[in-house]
Amino acid sequence: MCQAQNDFIKLFSEKFSIQTVTCKFAKHDESLYDSVSAFLTIEKMEALYGLGKQDFHAMLHTLEEETITTLLQSGSLTLSEGETEVSGDTKKAIEELVYKRVKKVMRSNILKHAKRLDLRKLDEVRGIRCETGLLPRVHGSALFQRGMTQALSVATLGGPDDIQIVDDMYEESERRYIHHYNFPPFSVGEVRMMRGAGRREIGHGKLAERALEAVLPSEAEFPYMIRVVSETMTCNGSSSMASVCGSTLSLMQAGVPIKAPVAGIAMGMIYDEETGEYAILSDIQAQEDFLGDMDFKVAMSPNGITAMQLDVKIAGLQMEVFQKAFTQARQSINFILTEMLKVQPSVAQSLSPYAPLIMSIQVPVERIREIIGKGGENVQRMEKVYGVKVHIEDDGMTTITAKTQA
Repeated sequence: MCQAQNDFIKLFSEKFSIQTVTCKFAKHDESLYDSVSAFLTIEKMEALYGLGKQDFHAMLHTLEEETITTLLQSGSLTLSEGETEVSGDTKKAIEELVYKRVKKVMRSNILKHAKRLDLRKLDEVRGIRCETGLLPRVHGSALFQRGMTQALSVATLGGPDDIQIVDDMYEESERRYIHHYNFPPFSVGEVRMMRGAGRREIGHGKLAERALEAVLPSEAEFPYMIRVVSETMTCNGSSSMASVCGSTLSLMQAGVPIKAPVAGIAMGMIYDEETGEYAILSDIQAQEDFLGDMDFKVAMSPNGITAMQLDVKIAGLQMEVFQKAFTQARQSINFILTEMLKVQPSVAQSLSPYAPLIMSIQVPVERIREIIGKGGENVQRMEKVYGVKVHIEDDGMTTITAKTQA
């Protein structure tokens, strides 16, 4: 691929000029790092531990302000002529140095003392809260919360005519199961425009969709089209895996006979490239994601892995890291599944009264035309009189879909 591009550039440059692009990097002055480190002692940084997400950022901001004040008082930092306060660029540079110091101390505490930001053990999962059936009008619903991260999943069942036809650059295909993931600004305390789905929504939705595809019943077992929408209500790490857990519960509550429940977890890692030491963290929160070297999401049922996603920030990983991460992830997922099944022990025996009713009947192929009638008049009449949808396949398999169970 690279050679082909180089060949093209060579041919192009023979006839046309190519503009030279020079990159400039706005690197911050790190000469003050030693002064920042001297002020931000390990003892002073204890104030950042055991806090919630918002309190953590508030305390980090306080430490940044105190650092700037101390540097000014000590003479390490001086104001330019005519300035009454630190300029925005200088302030940003100090904030970068403070964050660098915080990152170094927190990584060291995890590697040497197994001490995490929220004081959990390395393999400890945040508190789990689950609830199903909280939206009575929908076909299935569930709320899954792990720590501060909370996802509300809603399952909707449809008939054969609702199956999505995908017409893209590949051959036309059908999607009987769709998972949509939403991440509204309020979930992270922000105010911004609500636009169409971005990379995050599409990527997380696909990951959650794949996690559950392996356990869905066949069309012969359950002839419904299935759509699940996961709304992220609040977020502090791994909302995609929360949506996997919430979607499992909403499908079970909706009466979809899945083969096994699925739960997901986000694993992290702190790695010291000099010593080769590393620590695997279960159920990482947002701050640990930024501080760490790996974000490893894995979804499992009791029978095995259904989906995974890996984001690595270092040059490479040894296989033993994967082995330990998978083993620790399995322990965490077993805990999460136990908490989920306390609320929804099994698939609901009946569908919601508001869910559509599908009846299937096999008719002789030679009589399909007779049922449809001239110009489809028989099917149209039945649909109008009885308020149903009639769908006939070429092999004679006919489904009759009513809007509700009644």
